[in-house]
Amino acid sequence: MLVARVEPLRVGRLNLPTDMIAADLKDLKIDGILGQDVINQYDTTFDLSRGELIFDADEDFKSKDVCYPNEALNIGSDGKPMDQGFVVVDLTLPNGKKASSIVDTGSPSTILNWPAAKTMGLAAEDARVKRKPKGTEGLQPGISTPTWLYRASGLKLGSWAMKPMEIRISDLPVFEGFGLQAKPGAILGFYALNQRRFTITRQAKSLCLSKPGPA
Repeated sequence: MLVARVEPLRVGRLNLPTDMIAADLKDLKIDGILGQDVINQYDTTFDLSRGELIFDADEDFKSKDVCYPNEALNIGSDGKPMDQGFVVVDLTLPNGKKASSIVDTGSPSTILNWPAAKTMGLAAEDARVKRKPKGTEGLQPGISTPTWLYRASGLKLGSWAMKPMEIRISDLPVFEGFGLQAKPGAILGFYALNQRRFTITRQAKSLCLSKPGPA
């Protein structure tokens, strides 16, 4: 992995100084990934229905939407606040149990770890899940984690009931970094999040969701 300091990126009229990581993204068919180091400098709103990404630099920003505080400040396995740059919220599983969920706009899919899936009565040999041949790969091509696919309905964040969708089940290394290797955990990906307009507030303090219906 190569890290380089480059001239500030420009998004609209904003100059965004940041460290850049060089990675092979040709399999993803994109030129780059806008990371949490940039997103967390602002109150960042994603509104796919309008095709908008909004960076709000007003330090007095107050969302009118429903906001969920970042639970990552409370889940460190060593009892200390965790500073991963991601919002973590409680996702309610179909059986009513909770899974600590990492909000990751860089992940298309929502992913449960096996401790979360097992609370739902699922197992690798279950007929309701299907093995994904290539597993789940990160930014390093050729390195993958065994993964299963499952059609989930009844997932909720607060009072918001998400639409049924295909999710992945995989014990990705990222769960260990959040102290979730043995606890129910999830990655809340973009395909789930884009059902609503949502804002990640400055310094990843909370996730705010628009009310149901047109934004």
